[in-house]
Amino acid sequence: MTELRELLGRIENLSYLYNRLDELNPMCPIGEQLLNLGEDLFQAQFEDGTVVDVGFYPWSSDGAFKVSVIKDGNWDEPVKQYECKELKELYTRLGVTLVEVSTCLKKKDID
Repeated sequence: MTELRELLGRIENLSYLYNRLDELNPMCPIGEQLLNLGEDLFQAQFEDGTVVDVGFYPWSSDGAFKVSVIKDGNWDEPVKQYECKELKELYTRLGVTLVEVSTCLKKKDID
């Protein structure tokens, strides 16, 4: 998680809306952390309004983290969406997604 925090500090034009990922313990099985999981785990917004969102669905030990990229407020059709079962995989995927979105926005090429 430290690497993700450092990355978040380096990405330009990014605002946190919330970050509850710090409440999760990567050393503890997901099934033992269900009380800390839900739809609203992380959300950040770029200055053009593009949102990167993380939630856990469904709320059970069989669930998975979903990283979604939302453009123009269209939550029904994310531009990209990834699924991760483990926290370490989630942190990596979230970091990669944030860098990809930032790079695309600099090039004005997100879709």
